[in-house]
Amino acid sequence: MLNHDAEITRRAHALLSRALDEVPDRRRAFVDESSSRDSLVCDEVHRLLDALDSAGGFLETPAWTTPTAAVPRRFDGRTIADFTVLEHAAAGGMGDVYRAEQQSPRRIVALKVVRGGRASDAALRRFAIEGEALGRLHHPHVAQVVSAGVFDCDGERVPYVAMEWIDGARNIARWAAETSLDVGARVTAMLDVCDAVAHAHGRGVIHRDLKPGNVLVGTDDRVKVIDFGVALLADGATRATLDGQFLGTLASMSPEQCRGPLEQVDVRADVYGLGAMLYELLAGQPAFDLSGVPLAQAIRIVTETSPPALVGVPEDLATVVAKALAKDVDDRYVSVEAFARDLRNFLAHRPIEARTPSWPRRARLFVRRHRIGVVATTVTTLAVLVGASAAAVGMVRARVAEGNAERRLEKLETLTTFLTSMFDVEGSQTLGADVTVADQLRMWESRVDTDLAAAHDVRAQVHFEIGRGFFTLGLYADAERHLLQALALITVLNGGESHDGVMTRGKIAMVLEKQNRLKESEAIYIELLPLVDRVLLERPSQREVILGGYAITLHRLERPDEAARILEEILVARRERQPRDDERVAATLGQLGRVRVAQGRKADAEACYREAMAIETERFGAGALRGIATKNNLAVLLRSLGKLDEAEALTRDAYETRLARQGPDHPETLTTQANLAMQLLSLEQFATAVAMLEDCTERHRRILGPRHEDTLKTVANFARSLLLVNRSDEAEAVARELIGDAAQTMGASHWRVAWARAIHGQSLAQLGRADEGRAELDAALVALGSAKGPPKEMVDRVKAWREAIGN
Repeated sequence: MLNHDAEITRRAHALLSRALDEVPDRRRAFVDESSSRDSLVCDEVHRLLDALDSAGGFLETPAWTTPTAAVPRRFDGRTIADFTVLEHAAAGGMGDVYRAEQQSPRRIVALKVVRGGRASDAALRRFAIEGEALGRLHHPHVAQVVSAGVFDCDGERVPYVAMEWIDGARNIARWAAETSLDVGARVTAMLDVCDAVAHAHGRGVIHRDLKPGNVLVGTDDRVKVIDFGVALLADGATRATLDGQFLGTLASMSPEQCRGPLEQVDVRADVYGLGAMLYELLAGQPAFDLSGVPLAQAIRIVTETSPPALVGVPEDLATVVAKALAKDVDDRYVSVEAFARDLRNFLAHRPIEARTPSWPRRARLFVRRHRIGVVATTVTTLAVLVGASAAAVGMVRARVAEGNAERRLEKLETLTTFLTSMFDVEGSQTLGADVTVADQLRMWESRVDTDLAAAHDVRAQVHFEIGRGFFTLGLYADAERHLLQALALITVLNGGESHDGVMTRGKIAMVLEKQNRLKESEAIYIELLPLVDRVLLERPSQREVILGGYAITLHRLERPDEAARILEEILVARRERQPRDDERVAATLGQLGRVRVAQGRKADAEACYREAMAIETERFGAGALRGIATKNNLAVLLRSLGKLDEAEALTRDAYETRLARQGPDHPETLTTQANLAMQLLSLEQFATAVAMLEDCTERHRRILGPRHEDTLKTVANFARSLLLVNRSDEAEAVARELIGDAAQTMGASHWRVAWARAIHGQSLAQLGRADEGRAELDAALVALGSAKGPPKEMVDRVKAWREAIGN
């Protein structure tokens, strides 16, 4: 039991720690407000603040600056780049934050610069990381970077980062307390933070310092995540910038960050930080009180001690927080999205996914912690119970199991070493801001076969993952190349009919479908069908992934009835095995909706899409990426049904979400942009629609290539839009080129080639070349009549164009 004086000192240090997160001018008022019932604690904190002030900022001088940094440098009234400094606003671990005015465009910004004397090289590199990290992020709950750079100050290079100014900013814990938010509102606010962090993870940025002080709430009650200054960039030059530095705020740091080394840190460190933040929001105090605790002891507390149980918090929510704060990363949520999903489950009164580890899991953890004792006890017990002979057998089995475990560990270490080397840019050219994820994958892929020459199983895994990465980026030729290399290695190691072989061949079939090599895709699926039922018998979800891919290939081959039968079977199985609102059910409904459209059953398609969208919205939230494809497909269908206003609203929402989350050049953003432009054409907003389609056409050609199916669709829509604004000469040139590209990609008899000829014919007619236009439209109608699957609306439009020309 602490004596009275020690207890006052402990509470004073805890309050001082919170006060230092406030703007300097607010600290004393904050202390008075927070300790109004305890004058002794209040007086002690004021005494400590007096000592801090008299130290000239020395106590806040970060260890990474030079010794001349004892007196903080102030920039009030100075001009830095395009910014005029107005006043000092706050002090952070890396630098000072000023309220500044940007000259062009004129606006108020938060300008962050290194505090103290000449910044060390490490500090400069860390500031460069912060600017690069934040520059990747475009999300409503991330403080947006305006500019980043270095300016000259008395011969020294001083970096700065300018970001949006947040009026009336308070940290999230203070905001929640001052506004007396209930539990549901606090969890809802945390979901906004989760969405922001998940967005960052999607851009390869791990925050690593998530705490209430790095989440601000302005007068608009919108949360903003700030300060990616200690971010670990999952795809960048991190090793060179963070060597040996113990960064972050200890009370919010994950156990693996405290233990090190940095190679062990992944997105689950941010899951822990979010869990610690939610704990503080619910409990009104941090999970661990480390005030006045020596560093070594503080690390032991964080890495070995569980926080006090949450009092007055619903059991399910307490379980979710406990899972996020698990000491062992394997017991934590695998991603921020998984953590957020359980928070939404709690708010919606659905069963949560978090569960207390089972007894086998607890047993494994116990063995891991006490390996020698367990082995000794086990051997002794076996000897007593079943005799020396049985004990010997048990020891042999144990050695075999241990050997298998060691081989798995060796494989993991090989993979970890290789991945670490890929991110180590010491001695090589630093990655520039214009280097894309695809560029980085290509930089690394040449090293796979040399660096992993002796580790065939690891090499197969890396090829597969790089192939998946290229597939996600829409770079299907690169994806196919790596997946084929993975399959060759897997076939040698385990055989092509192994689990890994079947899944890799299924992925290759999906890649071929994306490249419009539909017959090749179908042939692989036909070979796989007998294996799927045998190899994946105990893994129904994986079996259904492959069957769903086969259904889409059949749909693309214009065999919708066959595709529908497969998807109906999958839907029944998933409804029986999963809860009604499971996202797998939604995925199958979305696929079935596409097939229903091809079957001409638009009402059924609309029902499928609406049910899928309701599930995805409930499951992931209204602004989640997981539901955007369904929302977009529903909008396209509604446009064809004449429900233009709802279609436009859905498409705009889908486009803005993709633009914010995935950036302007992602293939899915481009598809949604093109769909929005077509919605605007239907609403006769011609100028805006044409401009969007022109931009989208350029991006599609550059990113996916001129003959990609999505590019061909966009080019056709762009050419048609040019007809609507009487830019007929441009439409004629675009359509003429489109005919050749579509024929090379899909074959001369495909209806998309006929549609391109029809657009070309109409453009000729508008240019006054009626005979040429009439001939093209006649040829297009003949081709559409013999082709498989052209939309009825398209055929009707071409007929109308032809009738308008006359004979």
